[in-house]
Amino acid sequence: MKHFVWILVAVLLLAHHDFWFWNDDRLVFGFLPIGLFYHVFISIAAACVWFLAVTMAWPRELDEEATQRFSSQLTTRHSTGTLRSDDQTLVEEDLTVRGDNTVRTDEEPS
Repeated sequence: MKHFVWILVAVLLLAHHDFWFWNDDRLVFGFLPIGLFYHVFISIAAACVWFLAVTMAWPRELDEEATQRFSSQLTTRHSTGTLRSDDQTLVEEDLTVRGDNTVRTDEEPS
C-alpha cells in the first residue's frame, strides 16, 4: 500500500503543474474558471491521498514506540499516585492524569 500511495503522490505532483488551462476561458457552472476548478479538484484529491497515507501507510511502530515511551514516563513519574481502575485516572496530591492523557493540576478549574 505504501508504494501505491507514493505513486499517487507522484501523479498529483505532476498533475499539479498544469499548463493546459492557462489560456482557456471556459467557465464551470457558469462562473468558475476551469483552471480554478481544476485546482479545487487537485486539492480534494490531495486530501484523499493524504488520508490514505495516514490510515494505510503510516508506520505503526512509530505510534507503538511513542505510546510505550509515554506510558513508561507516566509510570515512573507518578509511581506514588493512586491508580483507580474504574476510570483509569492517576491521582496525586497536586496532579491528576486522566485516561485520555490530559493533565490537570488541582489548582486549575476543571
